[in-house]
Amino acid sequence: MDIGYTLREKGIKIDDLQKQIDNREIISKKLRKPLMTFSDDNGSELFPQKWKDIIISKGIPVTCAVSTNNISAPYMTWYEIAQMQEIGVEVISHGHNHTDYTTLSDAAIIADVEAAQALLKEHNCAYDIHAYIDAYDDNVRNILRNYFRCAVVTGLNTTPVPYPPMKTYSIYRIPMLIDGTTKWTLNQYKAKIDECVANNGWLIWTTESENEEFDSTLQGYIEDLIDYARGLNVEIVNIENGIDIIGNVIDIGDPGDDSYFNLGCDGNFNTNAICVDDTKYSFYDALTTFPKDKVTVAWIGSTKTTGFPHADQGLLTTYRLGGNTIDRQEFRPKNFNEIWARYADSNGKWGYFMPLTLLSGTTSNRPYDNYIGYSYFDTTLNKPVWVKTAGAHEVDTLTITEGATVSGNITITTSLGVDVVVAVTEDMTIAEVDAAIREATFTGFKIGGVAGSGVIVFTDLITQSGIAAVFDDTGGTGVTGTFVRTVTGVSTVWVDYDTIYIDNDKYNYYDDITAFPENQVTVAWIGDSNKTGFPHGDQGLLTTYRLGGIGIDRQEFRPKGFNEIWVRYVGVNNEWDYFTPLTQISGETADRPYDNYVGCPFYDITLNKPIWVKTAGVHEVDTLTITAGATSSGDITITTSLGADVVITVTAEMTIAEVDEAIRAATFTGFNVSGVAGSGVIVFTDLIAQGGTAPVFADTGITGVTGEFVRTAVGVNTVWVDGVGADLI
Repeated sequence: MDIGYTLREKGIKIDDLQKQIDNREIISKKLRKPLMTFSDDNGSELFPQKWKDIIISKGIPVTCAVSTNNISAPYMTWYEIAQMQEIGVEVISHGHNHTDYTTLSDAAIIADVEAAQALLKEHNCAYDIHAYIDAYDDNVRNILRNYFRCAVVTGLNTTPVPYPPMKTYSIYRIPMLIDGTTKWTLNQYKAKIDECVANNGWLIWTTESENEEFDSTLQGYIEDLIDYARGLNVEIVNIENGIDIIGNVIDIGDPGDDSYFNLGCDGNFNTNAICVDDTKYSFYDALTTFPKDKVTVAWIGSTKTTGFPHADQGLLTTYRLGGNTIDRQEFRPKNFNEIWARYADSNGKWGYFMPLTLLSGTTSNRPYDNYIGYSYFDTTLNKPVWVKTAGAHEVDTLTITEGATVSGNITITTSLGVDVVVAVTEDMTIAEVDAAIREATFTGFKIGGVAGSGVIVFTDLITQSGIAAVFDDTGGTGVTGTFVRTVTGVSTVWVDYDTIYIDNDKYNYYDDITAFPENQVTVAWIGDSNKTGFPHGDQGLLTTYRLGGIGIDRQEFRPKGFNEIWVRYVGVNNEWDYFTPLTQISGETADRPYDNYVGCPFYDITLNKPIWVKTAGVHEVDTLTITAGATSSGDITITTSLGADVVITVTAEMTIAEVDEAIRAATFTGFNVSGVAGSGVIVFTDLIAQGGTAPVFADTGITGVTGEFVRTAVGVNTVWVDGVGADLI
């Protein structure tokens, strides 16, 4: 074969390929678009009868999978296969002995593959494409990866149409006969093509010519489907052409491997970032242990549960994306429907895991690590409670100043009043005494500090106060040491609720914090009449914490139709910030939340992948100051930053305060209107974080009213990134 000629026919310049190789470039010419393939298994002697007329009349390629040890009646001979190849049939491997590879040893699989490939090569067939007989597993896929470009497997009529990135060694085909016996309706077949078009996927049909149900009716359906697909600009290809067009740009490892990574022709990717090895990461691993500028997902197995919430196995997601306030970990325990988070400080040190999701349990099981306003359903009290004052972990630092001169015991009494005896031997250095202490068991404490330094930090795992910790050289060993209390422990203070308001007119989105009872947690139902401004424009449960001012007072909103929690905080002048999601949410690209925070996760179902906020958006704020009232009746016009004109009628002799009131009574879609009523200073805040044009005040009716807009905050769109750090629109 003249490889150069073949490449030129495809419009590929050899010089360009060489440049890419020399520069280590991957420049894909692949394209995601809807494709359709017809395949037939087993190489039955009836294959020509069933397919020849369709192939010739419709001018389509068809793929036939043959077992190379079945080359005689009731199967096609090599001569018959060659005749079908001449009219455009692609012949691929179906193995040598038509055997389920999952039942064979590795050596037997390899022998069967190599026997089939040798005969397929001899007869100019597509020897590097395989169709599974029946089942397959990780081991089979890994072996076949060494011999084939791709492998196809038969799914069900309900199996989704594959789309990039492709599962190269388990590309699903759709059977044209349900359970091998029942035809679909023509409209059901067409619906599968519609699915292919909607997702720009690769629809591979499969048949068996020897099946009695593959009759003239099904042949007629196939001809109709070819016309229908072509009418929708679906390209009909064989499997080799299909993998050329829509196959992966990069395909490394098997989905069962830690190293699995494939990059589709459209830039989407799949990866197995879950570390199956439960010794990979632990509770004590510093932020710098994790890959930089990556989101890492690791399984915490039974050998590494110490320190994690509930001391449970689970999924640990680490975001090492940009430093303080961005870098964080989320832990999802195996046996609890919960999410816990901890954050890294400016030195890369972790805080404590705190729950993000609403927990429940007995009074004794309330979480020690939490935050002000955190909610918990106390099953002992049979009601929800909230944190009024967050607890603090007691921290005591022991400094060893002398080593041992004789053998004996030293005793450490923890802040919980427990004596721990540590044996030392003659001539132990400070570093060796330090090591002996660290090897002892201090139940209920995390032991920190630099190993060997003689400075040992005891942190109570529970937020509570304790007695003074004591070091005692009970055995007269000569070891000296002193405890200093670094942090005084404080127990969490919990409060219960005030009341739940059933009246949906009680509170709304615009009520400031002073509208709620002081020193109380108030739970109110937001009904259909008051839902404007809340996330999703939905009804739901609004929990307001008016407990202590800026940094403490907040609201949480739980929308009725979504399993989500949104939060906003009180800032200066008792004004609310914007609602941002606490729980991971999902939706179309157009549904991404405008109000969010750096690192906020969102599963974009349009892109079919998770994304994160790289730069939080800013809401545009424009302040209008009215400087003169009306001298005559007429209209004034306000053009918002979104370009919408709002006309307001004023009457002669209206004061500034009355004009202010008339403006506030108007409807400004997409804006929160605030500022002190009657002051003549009206603040327009775009409800979406985005940029806009300069707003305009115009006295269109020559009423004498004067006013001027000043842009207080410039709107900025949120910047999102995907898992490989690429900015998204």
